[in-house]
Amino acid sequence: MYPSYISKIENGSLSIAADILFEIAERLGVDINYFYDSTYNSRVDYALEVELEARELVQKDEFEKLEELLSREEKHL
Repeated sequence: MYPSYISKIENGSLSIAADILFEIAERLGVDINYFYDSTYNSRVDYALEVELEARELVQKDEFEKLEELLSREEKHL
């Protein structure tokens, strides 16, 4: 894709085909709804970041830090 093509998509003067959008979502590892619902985006992004951090702590056997992370997140529910 050329920068001018992407710019047209961003400013709404050009629509992207569903199959291309689906492929982009797959490559980014996100649900296709990521592109449609802005409130969904920020919340899902945050949840994915917390999940990634938790998985990294488990892999490093840093269970005390994992417990702190989970306690901190429970407070935000």
